[in-house]
Amino acid sequence: MDCGLARHEPGKTGPSGDPDELTSSSARPTPRTTSLLSARLGLLLAAFIFLTGCAGKYSPLLNGALAERKPGSIAKWKSTMPEAWRNLEGTEALTALLINSRTEVETSSKMLKNGHMLLSINLKKSEDGFSMGSAVPISADGYFLTAAHCVEEPEPLTLVAVTKDKSLARATARIVWTAGRVQEEPDLALIHADIQPHGFYALADPAKVKDDLAVGAGAWSMFGEESGERSLAAGNILSVVPLKTPTHGCLGRKVYHDVPLCHGDSGGPLISPDGYLVAINSRVGAWPHTMARLFLHCDGSKGKPLSGYASSGIAPDAAWLQRLIAADRAAKRRR
Repeated sequence: MDCGLARHEPGKTGPSGDPDELTSSSARPTPRTTSLLSARLGLLLAAFIFLTGCAGKYSPLLNGALAERKPGSIAKWKSTMPEAWRNLEGTEALTALLINSRTEVETSSKMLKNGHMLLSINLKKSEDGFSMGSAVPISADGYFLTAAHCVEEPEPLTLVAVTKDKSLARATARIVWTAGRVQEEPDLALIHADIQPHGFYALADPAKVKDDLAVGAGAWSMFGEESGERSLAAGNILSVVPLKTPTHGCLGRKVYHDVPLCHGDSGGPLISPDGYLVAINSRVGAWPHTMARLFLHCDGSKGKPLSGYASSGIAPDAAWLQRLIAADRAAKRRR
């Protein structure tokens, strides 16, 4: 089943007939026993993932090296995986921009002669600065997933998203659930905004999310660049491990991968070739020797993955997420 750009649109139903069903194959993910090797690899990767997220607090050297590798990482998807490439391109219209400050945001849209929409966002500088991340629509009525560190600063939060009529809309986002402090796991948050998105993602079947699976990412990391493809990247899953016993009730798994991520990619989607949401991108990290090579400008070919680098994302349990959303909808009706 293909599930790319706007494959789940408002009014369309999921496999069980529920238009807001979150998982692509069943309402409850099928648990998968993680191999001992995979678990050890996950622990090893966790040991060097930076405690900061993709929001720009890590080394500019690493950010620059990863940005340079984005074009090469998607070459295979473009040349030999046409359906996967269309799904990856679709992330540009589905992924929302999340701005954390009192920055004034102006949006506009214009239909071009070739039938494409020109979408423009103007951010007026704020005296107190601002942070920028991404958010992923998971329902027709405005529920989005993002990284917890993207919402750690005091509100207001402004969400900018492409709507079902292919125009840009902005709205204040409300935090429904978050793990809290950045140092705590999981780095995940559920937010809501009064926006009907252009489309929304269904969660990938956990049984299909395995080591070496090809995955892609798209977000607002190259905001302002002329070429939209600069925000797209691809790679492979390195390891999938269960989340530690949760202190905030969150159920799910952590997905380690080698997709190059940059400033602004936090909270964006990690998708499978068939267009399902694998995880919400969270943090990046690199071994000390990798950072040393970057400093000495001997980090190898830009067309190959950066050695000694890994990123992580959070894959929430679909049933747990469904309960959160159902409870929030019920609370809104009682107000």
